[in-house]
Amino acid sequence: MGILPVPAKLFFEDFSNDLLTYEIFNLQEQIGVFKGLENTDESGKHIEFLVEDKPNIQVGNTITTQDKLNTYTVKNIEYDHYDGKPELIKAYY
Repeated sequence: MGILPVPAKLFFEDFSNDLLTYEIFNLQEQIGVFKGLENTDESGKHIEFLVEDKPNIQVGNTITTQDKLNTYTVKNIEYDHYDGKPELIKAYY
């Protein structure tokens, strides 16, 4: 669990040029399409999504870039908080 210095939405706005559209799959069934941001921290490589978008990502889901050039399998989930509330979901691959 991390603590954000600013609201996650503002963080995403600051990096809007780096956002990509990702498709989330559960057992080959698409469960959503969301904007996300690739990042790395002490726990490893991950894709960050806004909790307010309700991405409902689970360990074992597959995440692909919309162009299908990159595919990731979710190995772990963590949340970053702002003002005591979860705002960013991190899907580690």
